[in-house]
Amino acid sequence: MYNTHEEAPNWGKTGRDHYDQDVWFTDLWIQKLLDYVQVQPWAKNTAIIFTGDHGEAFGEHSFYKHAFELYEVLVRVPLFVYIPGLAPRTVARWRSAIDLVPTVYDLMGQPIPPGLPGTSLVPELYGQDEPKRPILCDLPADSLTVRHRALIDESGYKLVALGHDIHYELYNVVDDPGETHDLFKQDPARAEAMVERYKKLSEQIPFVAAKGGKPVKPQ
Repeated sequence: MYNTHEEAPNWGKTGRDHYDQDVWFTDLWIQKLLDYVQVQPWAKNTAIIFTGDHGEAFGEHSFYKHAFELYEVLVRVPLFVYIPGLAPRTVARWRSAIDLVPTVYDLMGQPIPPGLPGTSLVPELYGQDEPKRPILCDLPADSLTVRHRALIDESGYKLVALGHDIHYELYNVVDDPGETHDLFKQDPARAEAMVERYKKLSEQIPFVAAKGGKPVKPQ
């Protein structure tokens, strides 16, 4: 369900029109918040991180809304980090939301707790050239869907694992960002290597049963 807002332009009555209105309205209030921060005495010591937890589908892969798939339209989101006095730059690397917590610890000058997942992005923000690393997306099973996971490797190949790993799709999201050409059967050697690597990384994600439910634990 998307909302309409009196302050926002009226672009039409479709779901996409209302979604765009929501985006415009959100931008309006984010700007108000940033304007407030800017005039505070503590602004010069305040870092700002802006990101999203998911995108939104409007017919891609015959899918609408979010929370049921891991295609790029849903998992590729903006990430901006503002640090007062630091020159703007673009970091040409895929990174994960799991990196945000250690980044916040690092920005606050606090030691990163041992065993905390993710890698601080602070060295990259200050210009250090960090290596590429794989991205693992995890959509746990719930009462509405089975588990989905995806692995994006350092070169931009993406393996999507559906239904507790009973079906796979393979895409090159550099050359095919819309994920329109499934390469799983066309490139069996790469597909096999990606599946093997995915399973090793996937095993590192602990299984936690949902409260009040009995999700199927993968074998």
